[in-house]
Amino acid sequence: MFCKFANRETSIYLTVLFVNVFLAFLQRILAERRKDMNIKEKIRELCSKNDITFHKLEKELGFGNGYFTRLRDKMPSDRLEKVADYFGISTEELLGGDADTFTFVLTNDSMSPDLANGSVLIVQPQAVADSGDVVIARQNGSQSPVCRRLMKYRDMLMLTSFNPAYPPEPLDGEILGKVIESRRKW
Repeated sequence: MFCKFANRETSIYLTVLFVNVFLAFLQRILAERRKDMNIKEKIRELCSKNDITFHKLEKELGFGNGYFTRLRDKMPSDRLEKVADYFGISTEELLGGDADTFTFVLTNDSMSPDLANGSVLIVQPQAVADSGDVVIARQNGSQSPVCRRLMKYRDMLMLTSFNPAYPPEPLDGEILGKVIESRRKW
């Protein structure tokens, strides 16, 4: 043991505490490593866990021979969804996001040129945001959420677009989350 303690219970308690702290530390290191993995490494890890080869996965998903071998850092969102569905995980898990995030696919040019139509946005769920943050919001009376920059003007919150063709509008609904990352389809 590390040192002598007054009683056995204290010694056991401190040992268990040390082991728990060490395990939490290891889990954090592994989580950070998984976040830093590129898409190809993540798919390789999933294949290994599910006892499947790249070749078999390519064939089952209808991708060309050698697709994963040639894959670099980016993957089209439609193929990303196929891989995630195949393994029964979300696209954000496959992209390295944590379980507390969700994805939003931009389906118009309202945020161009910075965020293109088809961009996959990683969103941190939260009901409030700072002025200047890019958010996903749902206006009252609308079923579809929108991606806009939140701006505070005096006592009013406005949703503005990067594209000047879309006029600013007051926030008349709820903020669903803050965009923390974007991934673009090439």
